[in-house]
Amino acid sequence: MSVRTCTIGVHGRNDEKFEEEDFQIIREAGLESIKMMSHTDRATFSRIKQENPAIQIITRLHSGGFGTGGHPTPGSYVGEVAPHIQRLQGLCEWFHIHNEPNHAGRIEGWGSTDADAHDFNQWYLAVLTALRGLFPWAKFIFP
Repeated sequence: MSVRTCTIGVHGRNDEKFEEEDFQIIREAGLESIKMMSHTDRATFSRIKQENPAIQIITRLHSGGFGTGGHPTPGSYVGEVAPHIQRLQGLCEWFHIHNEPNHAGRIEGWGSTDADAHDFNQWYLAVLTALRGLFPWAKFIFP
């Protein structure tokens, strides 16, 4: 007997709203997980849960202030993403902090050096600590 260790999932549309075709795919493909964006409206999250109440939603916490070699402070990032987490309570409990910090082009604020990794780790731990304090019900994952 084998034990399954992964789920069938997709990255959802990077938009505020989904199209009817998106919901049809969720229904017909038997998706078990979907990665969403924090700027997507709450109604879309609700509809996804209507289509599949058991689906696991992981929301990427998007924030401005990232660019080539630059990033927001942990406090600024938390201040920007906290309203999204609060808005999604009851629909999503898994949140993905940031995205691609080791991007070769440094477009996400850091790069691929050991110094970048160390700096990102410090930033990430400060963000994680603050978010856990604000949202003890939420689960946070590493990008």
